[in-house]
Amino acid sequence: MRLFLTILISILAISCQQREEKLLKRIYGLHQTADTAVSATQHKYLLEARYLLLNSKVGDDSIRIDNFNRLGLYYRKRGIIDSAANQFYNAISLTGENTQQRLDSLFYSGWEAYYTLKNYGDCLTICDKYAPLIKSSDHQQVASLYYMKENTFKGLRQYDSAFFYNKKRLEALARTEDEISTFPAKISRAQYLYYDFGDSEGTFAILDSIEASSVEKIPELGRQLYGNYGVFLYYEDRKQEALKYYIKGLEAAKKTPDSPDKITLLAYPYANIAEVLIDLERYEEAEKYLDSAVALGFANIDRGVQSSLLKYTYNLNRLTENESKEVMRLLDSVIYALDDQYTQKFTNELKALNEASRTEQDLIQRNTATQIENLQLQTRILITVVIALVLLTIGFWYLRYRNTKFQRTQLQLQQRLLRTQMNPHYTSNSLYAIGRLIKKSPEQASNLLTKFSRQLRQVMENSLKNRVLFEDEMTALKGYLELQKLRLTRGLEYKINYENFQEDDPIYIPPMLIQPFVENAIEHGFKDIDYLGRIELQLCREQKILKCTIADNGKGLSEGKFETRENSSIGLIREFLLKTTKSDIVVESGDEESGTRISIQIPYSTTDDH
Repeated sequence: MRLFLTILISILAISCQQREEKLLKRIYGLHQTADTAVSATQHKYLLEARYLLLNSKVGDDSIRIDNFNRLGLYYRKRGIIDSAANQFYNAISLTGENTQQRLDSLFYSGWEAYYTLKNYGDCLTICDKYAPLIKSSDHQQVASLYYMKENTFKGLRQYDSAFFYNKKRLEALARTEDEISTFPAKISRAQYLYYDFGDSEGTFAILDSIEASSVEKIPELGRQLYGNYGVFLYYEDRKQEALKYYIKGLEAAKKTPDSPDKITLLAYPYANIAEVLIDLERYEEAEKYLDSAVALGFANIDRGVQSSLLKYTYNLNRLTENESKEVMRLLDSVIYALDDQYTQKFTNELKALNEASRTEQDLIQRNTATQIENLQLQTRILITVVIALVLLTIGFWYLRYRNTKFQRTQLQLQQRLLRTQMNPHYTSNSLYAIGRLIKKSPEQASNLLTKFSRQLRQVMENSLKNRVLFEDEMTALKGYLELQKLRLTRGLEYKINYENFQEDDPIYIPPMLIQPFVENAIEHGFKDIDYLGRIELQLCREQKILKCTIADNGKGLSEGKFETRENSSIGLIREFLLKTTKSDIVVESGDEESGTRISIQIPYSTTDDH
C-alpha cells in the first residue's frame, strides 16, 4: 500500500514537473521570438508570456522580472512612459536579497521612467529598494545609487541633499579608478557651486581640472563641459569667451552618436550661440544659428529649448525692427507639433490598449481550452487513481481477511492438537489412581470410576469445541479435583475465587487451559509431601481477558525447573497464549510449603464461537 502510494505520488510529481518544463520552454520561446520580431508583434509575444506567468506558478521570480522588464523597455521605446514605469515597478517589486540577477539597468530604467514623469516619490522608493541589494564593495553600483538620489533631490529642489549625494557619488567613483566616469559628476558639482552657493571661483576650478585629452576622446563629455563653461561665462558677463565655448560645445555635440535626443542636444548650443550673438549685436550671425536650430525639426526639439528659440527669435525681430511673422510661424509650428505629439501619443496608447485587449482575449480563449483539456486529463487521472485505490483497498482487506482466517484456523488446529495431547494424559493419570484404589477400597473405587466416567464424557464433549461455556469448564475442573481428593493419601483442599463476575456468567473460553496447571501442581508439587495439599484459583474478569492465578502449597520450584520439566501440553499452551493475548506464563515459586504460583491470561468472548 505504502509503495503504491509512493509510486503514485512520484508519477504525479513527474507529470507536474513535465508540465512546468513545457510551460517554461514556451515562455522562453516567446521571449526569443520577441527579440527578433517587429514592434507590434513583439508586444503580442510579451503579453502572452506575461499571461502565462500570471496564471501559473512555474519558474522562479527571475523569469517574471525579465518579462516585466522587457515590457517596460517596449513601452519606453514607444514613448508610453507611464506604462513603462508600471512594468518596471512590477519587476522591481519582485526583487529581493536572494535575486541572482544583476539588476542595475532595471532599477535605473524604472527610476528614469518615474523621473521623466516627475514622480519623485516613486524615484525615492526605487532607490530605497535598490540600496539593500548592492554590494558596498561594488563602487560602480554605489555611485549609480547616489546618482539617482542626487538627481531626485535636485528635481525636488532640495539642493542641499542633492549636493550631499553628489559628494558621495564622487567619493564612490574615485574608488573605481575610472577617472572619466567622474567628469559628469564634477560638472554637476560645478553647477551646484555656481547656481546654489554662488562660488564661481570653485566652479571654474572644477571645470579646469577636467583633462582636455579626455574631452577630445569623448564628444558627449566635451558637449557637457563646453556648454556649461559657456553658460557660466555668459552669466559672468564674459560673453566673448562664452561664445568661444558655445561653439566648441556645438562641435562636440555634432560628433556624439546618433540618438533620439541628438536633435535637442544640437539645438541647445545653437540657441545659446544665438543668444550671445544677439547680446553682441551680431544679428545676422544670430539669425543663421536660429535658422539652423529650426531646420533640425522644430517640432522634435525639447520644449524648453523650443521656448528659448521662440524668445530669441522674438528679440531678434524686435531689435532689427522686422515683422514678427517668423515668431508666429514658429508658434504655429509649436502648436501643430504639440497637436501631433498628443495625437500620436493617444493613438499609440489606444493602439497598444486595443492590441493588448485582443491579445488578452485570444490568450483567455486559448488558456480556457488548455484548462479544459488539463481538467479532463486530471479527471481521468483522478478516476484511475480512485479505482486503483479502491481495488488496492479491497485487495488489501481481502488478503488481511484471508491471513486472519488462516491464523485463526492455525490456532484452532493448534488448540485441538493441545487437547488431543492432554486428554490421554488426563485419562491415564485418572485410571492409574482408580487402579490403585481398587486394591485398597473396592467400593470407593467403584464410586470413583462412576465419577470418572461422567468426568471423561464431559471432557470429551468439551474437547470437540473451540470455546466452551465457562461454567462447564469449571464443572469439569471441579470433577477432576474431586477425583484427585479421593486418590491423594494426605487429602486435598481447593478453593476457587471470582472477581468482577460469577461462575454462571455467559462467557466462553478455550477448553483445557487451566486443568494442566492444576494437574502439574498435584502430580509434581504434592509428590512425597507429608501434609495437606491446598490449591487456590483466583479468576478476575477484565476487558476480553480472564486473569487466572493457580497457587499451591506444594514443593517450590524455580521458573527454570518449570521449563525443563514442562511437557508438550504446557509448551503448546504458552504458544497459544502468546498468539492470542500477547502474554506469557508467569511462574513464581518459593521455598518448602510456600508453593508455586502460576499466572496466565485467558481470552474469552460472550458468544459460542465454534
